[in-house]
Amino acid sequence: MNAKKLIYEDSKGSESLHRDLKKLHPLLRELYRAYINLELGSFDNKVFTDIKKNGATKIRKVYLENIENQLDKAGITSSVLRSNLKKGSAELFQYFKNNVEKVKSFNDYHRPFNDNTPFLKLEMIDYVGGSFMITEEKEAEFIEEHCKVYIQTEEEHKIFEAANEFIEGFKKLQSELEAVKFQGNGKIGNKSLSDIVNYFFSSNGNDYVLKPHSIKNAIQQNITYEERAKEFADRGARRSQVDKERQERFK
Repeated sequence: MNAKKLIYEDSKGSESLHRDLKKLHPLLRELYRAYINLELGSFDNKVFTDIKKNGATKIRKVYLENIENQLDKAGITSSVLRSNLKKGSAELFQYFKNNVEKVKSFNDYHRPFNDNTPFLKLEMIDYVGGSFMITEEKEAEFIEEHCKVYIQTEEEHKIFEAANEFIEGFKKLQSELEAVKFQGNGKIGNKSLSDIVNYFFSSNGNDYVLKPHSIKNAIQQNITYEERAKEFADRGARRSQVDKERQERFK
């Protein structure tokens, strides 16, 4: 068994997570205010955890029981009066429930191009010290799971080493081609991996073989180009001299 090896870490991976929290934060604050208006006590992480898990269901039961107790303590026995007071309380709870649903269903998150970081999940947020936040512990767990890539098995290590050797060989080939001003099939400097593979190699079943004439052709490319450029320049100079002499004769 090979040692576990970290081969990649997205150092900005958690930044997307905090941008998500910033977008959700106004809804979280409104949820907080809606809960306080129910007068069920202080809002803490235990309450928030219950909301994340059960929505408004359990809080509704507590809230309705609290309303009944308040009416009993006030000595209100009139069914009409109790019904009207409950109606106003129901509207207050409905506002709280609506805010719960907005928070739980929010998905207006965005990622820049090539950012594959997962979107923020509600269970990653805690209410600590009067603020909604992603704790250091949960952020570390997120980074470990989504922002780091490890290899560990023997096969993984072998492929990793072979891939790096391949890249080093490609870089060396690029350097040699730059020295002879290789143009490939397009402009000078057009030397992507696919360009070079297509220029120098041909597919032979499941294998690639070197095109036998590609090496000399690659070197000859720029020599031929410079010879033609010089030839065109000489022709231009000769035409310019002929024009100049013609003009002199007609003066």
